Amino acid sequence: MVYIETKGYLRPEHKRKMVAVRRQHPEIDLRILFYAPNKSYIKWAEKNGIKYAISVIPQEWLDGF
Repeated sequence: MVYIETKGYLRPEHKRKMVAVRRQHPEIDLRILFYAPNKSYIKWAEKNGIKYAISVIPQEWLDGF
């Protein structure tokens, strides 16, 4: 199952929640759609192994649904 979280502002508590969800449920494919490019958000997503996109959901994320 794929979950796509959309974010404009990524609050610290949301970061902690997403990391906790990934840790407790490694079977979940959690992805983030950022409203706009933000270097710190991108760096955080990459550090935590979370797939991300900016502004538009990539078609390959939707293929198979």
